[in-house]
This record gives sequence, C-alpha cells and structure tokens, in this order.
Amino acid sequence: MPKKPRESNSRKDKIEIHHTETCKIDKFTLPPDAYFKGYDEVVIRDILIMPWNNRFQIEKYYSPSEGKTYRGKLVYPDPLQSSLHCLFHSTP
Repeated sequence: MPKKPRESNSRKDKIEIHHTETCKIDKFTLPPDAYFKGYDEVVIRDILIMPWNNRFQIEKYYSPSEGKTYRGKLVYPDPLQSSLHCLFHSTP
C-alpha cells in the first residue's frame, strides 16, 4: 500500500524567514562529473533585540620629543551583558 503524502505541521514550516543566504561551493574543488542536486536548507533562529551603536573615544597623546603617539586601549563590552543592561534599564 503506497504511503499518503503527509501534511507538514512542523514548526520550521511556520517560521517567518527574514533573510536567505546561499552558501556556494568552490566549483574548482568538485570532480568533473559532479552535477547540481539542489539545496540542503538549514534554518537558524536568532533574536534581534535592537540596534545599539557604541562610539569609543580613545584618548591619544603625542610626544614631540619621542616622535611617538600614545593611545588608550579599546575595551569591547560583552555583547550579552550590554543587551541585558539595555533591557533592564529600558523596562518601566
């Protein structure tokens, strides 16, 4: 007895896709008889909270006697900690 086509009820079919990117293969790495067979699809869910742009003003000093510029160090904030800080302080 042949199988009936199944209706798809998976969550993956209900997820709204915001961006699709094609991951191409370097064709020079393929053997001459290889042919295209379609795509494997992978959906990766991510959470975008909000854009958050940071400007860092790094102090710099110039020493004429040494002919050298000195700069402060750039310290990158932890992205997760910054997002949580923003969420915590933006809620009423």
